Amino acid sequence: MARTTARRAQQEYTGPTHFDVPYRFRPLPHQLPLLSAMMPLQDTHRPRLLNGVCVWHRGAGKDLTSLAGVIIPNMLVRPGLYFHVFPKFNQGKRAIWDAIDEAGIPFLSRFPEGLVASKNETELQIVLKPVNGHESGSIYQIVGGDQVDNLVGVNPMGCVYSEWPLMSQAAHDLLAPRLVKSGGWQLFIYTPRGKNHGWDTYQTALANPRKWFSSRLTIEDTHMVSLDKIEDERRNGRPEEIIQQEYYCSFDGYLHGTIYGDCLVQARKDGRIGRIPREANFPVGVCLDIGRSDGTALWFYQTLAREIRLIDYLAFRANKIRDMSAAQYAIKRILEKPYTITRVILPNDANITGYSANKSTYEVFCEAFRDVILLDKIPVQQGIDMGRNLFSRLVIDEDKCGMPQEDNLPSGLDSLGNYRREWDDKKQEYRQEPVHDEYSHGADGFRYGAMEGFTPLEWQTYDEVSGAGAFAETEFAVFGGRR
Repeated sequence: MARTTARRAQQEYTGPTHFDVPYRFRPLPHQLPLLSAMMPLQDTHRPRLLNGVCVWHRGAGKDLTSLAGVIIPNMLVRPGLYFHVFPKFNQGKRAIWDAIDEAGIPFLSRFPEGLVASKNETELQIVLKPVNGHESGSIYQIVGGDQVDNLVGVNPMGCVYSEWPLMSQAAHDLLAPRLVKSGGWQLFIYTPRGKNHGWDTYQTALANPRKWFSSRLTIEDTHMVSLDKIEDERRNGRPEEIIQQEYYCSFDGYLHGTIYGDCLVQARKDGRIGRIPREANFPVGVCLDIGRSDGTALWFYQTLAREIRLIDYLAFRANKIRDMSAAQYAIKRILEKPYTITRVILPNDANITGYSANKSTYEVFCEAFRDVILLDKIPVQQGIDMGRNLFSRLVIDEDKCGMPQEDNLPSGLDSLGNYRREWDDKKQEYRQEPVHDEYSHGADGFRYGAMEGFTPLEWQTYDEVSGAGAFAETEFAVFGGRR
């Protein structure tokens, strides 16, 4: 019975073959350039551009335009699988599946009447009937970026990434090769959330205008929000950086709910982020977070009197180091730096021996460095508080700590700036535990340094006879503290 119903649902549509596209959607002037760039061409059945990014202010119609003007027209011309990706699955349900526009029209009514073969309320999936002689109809599906395991093996023709800065890049990393294989397109739509991967995507689009459509629209471009409303929000106490972000698409500042965002804003105002000279003849410490299955992050610092200098940052993925452990590879990368390393700070779990390892991370580091500190275990929030308390003493080298890392990992500055808590819609408050994503490794590494206090470093000497190490303000005898 189910199979018969499915076959009937897939029977080719025999009604009118011409629809006004977009269907039941009258685009506003600011939305037309996007439709022109992403509308399928008659000769190739593909959009003029296969990459697009829309940085539009809140309320500019990003999702509805993407659905009615981009996804559905492509579905009717080129059958296949089309994804609307949100940071969380339930966000897509609210923003698209259950959404109604200002005129009282459901978003899903933009699918032409009579063409819908089936709707799956559980999977948030719509299957269309075949048209124009095609063997099968297209599939539209809402997915969550937090459910990337469910996307393995799929071959989409097009993907819209909604609220891209809030989404893990893992979903895109998984889908991008599939889009290349299918000759499909991708569109990123969002309001800025600081200088994170959303900023990087926009900069890529600006640098490649022949391959990318790009659009950045403020309320002064669309006139969809009155200036009187903005003034009312200011009078009601809404922070100016949020107003600039939401309505003027400013990439400055940080997402509301970030943990160190306000500290970085103040540091920049104080002139403590910029070109910071390294004291060449002064020891350097390292604090790091070892990721056994994802990212490893290392901060290099010097402490001069009360000033803590973050002079360099390094991050890499553990799955790219082949026959070496993450700890061994981290040591290799540390010793490649032109620094005299006299202290290494490790988190409490570094003393755990892995399932297939003979030695713990702590033991591996002790074989390479004289002064290895294993931190006591304390609550995460206590470590965060210690980091915030020390922030007024920090100066940060923007060139090295602001440099994007290999494997698309964020810079140290971006990691600190985008380390955040997630908003709980039910409780209407931020969750206590920080979000674990590509930014958390760098923030955790910094937190470990703060827990140790970034205490002043000392020169090390090495007794070649006894093999004992000692601290002294004398010449460093063994480079990097190596034995």
